[in-house]
Amino acid sequence: MRFLHTRSLRIAAVTCAVLALLLVVAWNTPVSFDKVPSAHTASTSASEAKARGLWVASFVASPAELSTRTQTVHIGAAWLESRSHRRQMLLGPSERSLGGYTLCFTLSEGSLDHDYFFVSDDSGVGVAENGGFIYTTDIREPSDVADLRLSLVSSWHEPRLKNIRFVPHP
Repeated sequence: MRFLHTRSLRIAAVTCAVLALLLVVAWNTPVSFDKVPSAHTASTSASEAKARGLWVASFVASPAELSTRTQTVHIGAAWLESRSHRRQMLLGPSERSLGGYTLCFTLSEGSLDHDYFFVSDDSGVGVAENGGFIYTTDIREPSDVADLRLSLVSSWHEPRLKNIRFVPHP
């Protein structure tokens, strides 16, 4: 009888160890395989950035209204978040810090005419457009937002007004 009791305990211990191993493997198993595992996954709003634990600060664009030959656009929400890559895992999402920060902003309504795009300073680097309604530009430190100047242009050779800046939300 004692032999059966000892055997049952061994089986239970091995079963628990196997289940624990399966749980660890499942926790680290991606549901979909990332093509670019180092790519930043931008939040779609400041509230999403807060929910993900990435939010740093909110900003207001100045000027918030910009006119082109074909339309007037309004910069809506703007926020700074820590750069991170989000993966959907079997047991929920997982964030991996990439270092640095990203300034994100949206347009209040509609989208920007395809003939126009945002650029930062004179560096020749465009502002990334994610899904047609989120615009992002990477910065090193949160204090760099104060020096950031964007332009809305229709050509890479067009003079840059550098008239769009972001100030902390009051």
